[in-house]
Amino acid sequence: EEKVGMTPLVLAIGGDQTQHLLWRMENGELLESVRDDPDAVFAVMIGTNNLGSGHLPGPTAEGVLAVAEYILTNTEGRLILLLLLPRGDTFKVERLCPPRCSSEGQPFKSFMPAITKVNEALKEATLYLKRMYGDQRFDYTDCGDAFEPIADGEEVNVDLMPDRLHPNAAGHRKLGKCLLSCVNGDCQQ
Repeated sequence: EEKVGMTPLVLAIGGDQTQHLLWRMENGELLESVRDDPDAVFAVMIGTNNLGSGHLPGPTAEGVLAVAEYILTNTEGRLILLLLLPRGDTFKVERLCPPRCSSEGQPFKSFMPAITKVNEALKEATLYLKRMYGDQRFDYTDCGDAFEPIADGEEVNVDLMPDRLHPNAAGHRKLGKCLLSCVNGDCQQ
């Protein structure tokens, strides 16, 4: 595919939650050579696994923001925060009740309201982060539109997320294109 002129350092681990990534960065996984590079671009998309493990939207957003602030405080580069993608693996929601139940004591029907709440909280926090760290060091982008459903009864585009959670190769190409657009100054918001 397209060459982008960057060498990615991927710190993701399957099932990662915000507190896991934060712990690893605090304990040496963020290499000094990358940390001190003013040309480094840190692209962070994390938090959906917190929701999938039963965390509420508020604490999930706080965890994402803790990761963002750690990067901004401890590095010289630029941070691009990717909002959470939609997810349609609703069969997992029932396993979370109890303790994560509706006010009627029933399992939630979807992860989408929680994802929307997290994304709204992250958007609100961007004003603070831009004020604290500057427009040149922080931005966010929403790549979720490409993953919106094209079939009735679905919550995601299953052509791009066949398991309704993880992008396949075509989904990763769309995600990469969205991220690269933001790296080049055209962030989708």
